[in-house]
Amino acid sequence: MKKLKIFFSVSLVFMVYFLVCQVQAWIVTDVYQNDLNIITSASQDNSKAEYLITEDYNEFHLIPYPSHDGYAIVNRDKNFFDKVFTFDNDDLNNNSIWLLDFRVHNTSPYVWSDYHFEFWNADFTQRYQTFPLLDWSSSIFMNSYFNGSVLEFWAPDSQGPCETNQFLLKINIGSITCPTSFGIRQVATTIPEPSCFLLLGIGLVGIAFLGRRYKR
Repeated sequence: MKKLKIFFSVSLVFMVYFLVCQVQAWIVTDVYQNDLNIITSASQDNSKAEYLITEDYNEFHLIPYPSHDGYAIVNRDKNFFDKVFTFDNDDLNNNSIWLLDFRVHNTSPYVWSDYHFEFWNADFTQRYQTFPLLDWSSSIFMNSYFNGSVLEFWAPDSQGPCETNQFLLKINIGSITCPTSFGIRQVATTIPEPSCFLLLGIGLVGIAFLGRRYKR
């Protein structure tokens, strides 16, 4: 009986180790999970050293942003589409060069002519000055520029509502210092037409009016 208990205890330890230390690999976390910008799926292919992330960029609030367009699309709290990537030693041992495959679906009401990736530490208190980004591409935007901290895509085409853009980012995760995690901020930018501002204003006034009536 005692040997049986020892056997089950050892087996339990190995099971926990396998589940926590072996299965865990790349994890992507949406920092603001209560807004309309969502990660719809995320999966990895170790054989190709590739991580696929599909997303719905669904917010409609605007704030000034330094870009060709001038306005960033954010959530109601003026927060961006932030996410944290975490990887383990197995990922480093398998391959230090990984491809992040973003499939970004424009479910906002705006046409995008710029798209940005900003690279931060995991708690978004400091932006990287020399992030180890090796290569990048977009299925819609052909022009791009990377300054070590921000990757910007623009022109010649724009990304309209209901369109999906594939962004490929090749990263040397072996060059990222411990802890093995980093943050990526995605920023879609637009030049809203006056009619968009008018509709947005009417919508906000309507929400405020309904809120007043509800309180009464």
